Amino acid sequence: LLQLVGQGTLDLDGRLHHSNVERSQAQLGVLQERGGELAVFRLQGYLFFGTAHRACARILRAALGSGRARARFVLLDFHRTSGADSSAVLAFTKLHKQASAKGVTLGFCGLNEAMARRLLSRPELADCQVFSDLDLGVEWWENQALKDASGQESAVNFNGALDRLSAFLEKRMVPKGAYFFREGDPSDGLFFLETGSVEVRKEADGRRIKTIGPGTLVGEMGLYT
Repeated sequence: LLQLVGQGTLDLDGRLHHSNVERSQAQLGVLQERGGELAVFRLQGYLFFGTAHRACARILRAALGSGRARARFVLLDFHRTSGADSSAVLAFTKLHKQASAKGVTLGFCGLNEAMARRLLSRPELADCQVFSDLDLGVEWWENQALKDASGQESAVNFNGALDRLSAFLEKRMVPKGAYFFREGDPSDGLFFLETGSVEVRKEADGRRIKTIGPGTLVGEMGLYT
């Protein structure tokens, strides 16, 4: 199921690679159905004339060729790259131009500071999507796919379960940025998330562990333990 593309480049799509976002079964079904719209490529090492041009050519063939469902979004993960020379930057600029001509959105993920300066200083790449890591890039595509599929971002009804449980529930509106609870707090409830999303972060460094989306539960682990 995994294809090696270019030196150190791994080819995945939206059916094989998911973001660290907890979603409802209905949403997962949509993403599985539309997963071929996303192509993910992981690059590594130092990118120079030979490796960059071969990788870009293979990315074009693999993502946009006749051998697979046409991708609408291509994410390039630079997390494991150490640098790139000027010819590699030109290769990615050409890749972006060719992808745009086919109606494909190109995204850069995990750029270090030096790589970001080299690539994003090119005016031709100004409209590329840029994400701090691959997980955020995949999450962005998933949100786009779900919005396109439904026509709008809507609440999840939990298949009528909340109506049957309404006598035992309290509706709570939580403002953006507010805390449900903090690490180490005692568990005092189970939350059914209808709209919006909840991020789980390590309090020590603010690192995101996962995001919980509509149609899922928050706080259930406290009840289990």
